[in-house]
Amino acid sequence: GYETFVKCKGVLDTVVCLVSCTDSHSKANVNRSMEDALQNTCDLIRTAKQDGVRVQAYASLAFGCPFEGDVDPKVVENIFQHYVEAGADVMVLADTLGVGTPVQVKELVKVASDTVKDLSKIGMHVHDAHGKASENIQAAAKLGVRRFDSAVGGCGGCNFVPDADGNIATETVLRVLDHMNISHGMDRKAIEKANRHLQQCLGRKLIQFG
Repeated sequence: GYETFVKCKGVLDTVVCLVSCTDSHSKANVNRSMEDALQNTCDLIRTAKQDGVRVQAYASLAFGCPFEGDVDPKVVENIFQHYVEAGADVMVLADTLGVGTPVQVKELVKVASDTVKDLSKIGMHVHDAHGKASENIQAAAKLGVRRFDSAVGGCGGCNFVPDADGNIATETVLRVLDHMNISHGMDRKAIEKANRHLQQCLGRKLIQFG
């Protein structure tokens, strides 16, 4: 994958990589143990940084795993510590299963902040399987997090997470940020246009601005 990225350098500017927080999901997703995947990913991060490439690295399933249940925050801490040492530019807490709560957000953002030492380098990636995604975004924003993944209309999912819902809709994230008076600079009309296009391509309704 990285070799392909290098060929596109100048068009793409950021490498995105992830490590699952459990062995079971790591083996299902990339056919490696968590420790092997972490070592491989950190090697990639170091190579990318030597090449002057920006890296965004994820702790996937940080809030819970469909195969192993609860995830020890110390696992997340360990992954982030390795990312910091490897030189990742941004580190993201990923609620891939969509089971996270605002209480967990507060706990894991503190773990991440204590490890990374810079809130501007910490991001959130949430799915909305149980209707808590907007609350989790709000909880993270209150703590000072300003990086949030989203997908127009709430598209997305994960092939190796049973019944995974889509990523939180960009429209929902902007509604939360607007309500909190947090500036984002996003182009609402462009998002609406993209939403209409995706609905035509997918042949189904998507989440829209209310």
